Amino acid sequence: MTSVRMLGFVDLKPEVSEATFRKAFYNFSQGLIDRALSTGWALTRRHPHHGYDSTPPAQTWLLTTLFRDAVQAKACWDFIEGRDSEFAPLHDTLNRQVTNATFALYDDVPVGEGME
Repeated sequence: MTSVRMLGFVDLKPEVSEATFRKAFYNFSQGLIDRALSTGWALTRRHPHHGYDSTPPAQTWLLTTLFRDAVQAKACWDFIEGRDSEFAPLHDTLNRQVTNATFALYDDVPVGEGME
């Protein structure tokens, strides 16, 4: 079960197509999984709604990277910051496509059965 997740709120640069962005995000995310630095990912687009949008985020896209625990999240961060010659181009390609980015790390909190 995932216990830590990185959330990234972003917008696409005007010249970037959704298809190009989706491919770049897939390649980046799958690269992390292939290196055992992530357990999964999700890509979601904001769905404007008059009822739910009391204080909507400024960005359209939400990127989620899932981690087993804080140790794996730190290993992922260290790997990306280390600029691995094979992986860095995947990260750079993704970063060049977005603007207005905000990132944060969150811990999952148990609710319901098994709560302490």
